[in-house]
Amino acid sequence: MTNPRFIETSPTKKTAHASALAILLSPGLLIIDHIHFQYNGFLYGLLFLSIVLAQEHRLLQSGLLFAALLCFKHIYLYLAPAYFVYLLRAYCLHPRSIFRIQFTNCVKLGLGIIVIFAAAFGPFVYWGQIPQLLSRLFPFSRGLCHAYWAPNVWAMYSFSDRVLLYRELKHLTILNPHTNSREKFSGSLHLPVNREAITSVTRGLVGDTSFAVLPEITPRLTFILTILTQLVSILFSSHFAPKIPLTTTSSISQPALTKLFLRPTFPNFLSTLTLTAYSSFLFGWHVHEKAILLLLLPQTLISLRDRRHLGAYRPLAVAAHVSLFPLLFTAQEFPVKTTYTLFWLLAVLTACDRLVPAYVVLPLSQPSFAGVGVGLADVCLDHRGRDFSSLIGFPCFTLLLLYRLLRTHRLCMAWCSGTDSSLCHLCLRVRIVRLAW
Repeated sequence: MTNPRFIETSPTKKTAHASALAILLSPGLLIIDHIHFQYNGFLYGLLFLSIVLAQEHRLLQSGLLFAALLCFKHIYLYLAPAYFVYLLRAYCLHPRSIFRIQFTNCVKLGLGIIVIFAAAFGPFVYWGQIPQLLSRLFPFSRGLCHAYWAPNVWAMYSFSDRVLLYRELKHLTILNPHTNSREKFSGSLHLPVNREAITSVTRGLVGDTSFAVLPEITPRLTFILTILTQLVSILFSSHFAPKIPLTTTSSISQPALTKLFLRPTFPNFLSTLTLTAYSSFLFGWHVHEKAILLLLLPQTLISLRDRRHLGAYRPLAVAAHVSLFPLLFTAQEFPVKTTYTLFWLLAVLTACDRLVPAYVVLPLSQPSFAGVGVGLADVCLDHRGRDFSSLIGFPCFTLLLLYRLLRTHRLCMAWCSGTDSSLCHLCLRVRIVRLAW
């Protein structure tokens, strides 16, 4: 009988201070609020206040504050599914039965939301400006991609369309509207080309998007994909047990919103909140590049729970901040954004690595192939996403694979040094990887 590998969680007080400092000093807020000039810092302050109220079980105040936040900026609709499910189950329904409705709580929450939305949209209704308001809140005519592409699925889709179009245009002679000259191309993959989309706005301009080779993407399709990914995305571990066995977390995996409804705890709520932001950012229509903060900042709050969350946070922190660099495009801003971001990444990721405990491999009753060698996948794919992070962590997996393998190997050798390490799957595979390298 072998003991499972455990994940040890980190102390909550130290990690809370570290997460708060990481958010306060975030290069993303520096770039957007203090240089690019937005008011996202104020809005994220309201969001975190709403999250803290939810943690303190003051759900009515948390829900009403989030409703006010939606009126300030509707981009926070990305997070609305998690709030809706959490408030419905934890505040409007009885804790012991979903069939017992707490009518008093429903009335208080409903009336509060109505008052907030009436105060925000009442003047527009009075002056008959609701159609104009909706056209600006939901700008479907502006195209699938924003002027500066957000690093999501549709950016890769648009880039693939331009690559295929470049191959197809090699047999064509077209008029370049920017230079008023005719350009001749040769060579083709014999794919159908939409001639009207050859000079489409998939190259960083504001306007309706047309694809020349790949199928068109509609707002309805992006909405369906966003909802589906939010519904089927898997949420695994969600509680702060001192030691969490991997076998246990693997057996309780459920769709995130479903698990939040069945177990409306604050850790589940915070994880699901981040996951819904992931889905909306990756598959939403006309996503702004600044929306990356909607998933980066909440994930900072949970990145220090254990090694799995930290492993998912590292590639996201790097990719998110680098994706904001084009917002500062002048030469004099380049040293500011790069130097500050590098120092922030070095300080925060180093501190996080020291605060979060390493994996604990418990001694085995007898050495065997099923012992310490839990397999390459369990050891090295933990950062890929046993929680919500598989949506974005996978592209960085190949870059971190060897590093994570060798790092875990050193932990493994602490036990294997006293036994026959040839029986350990992990040690054997490290030798194979080193030989191949």
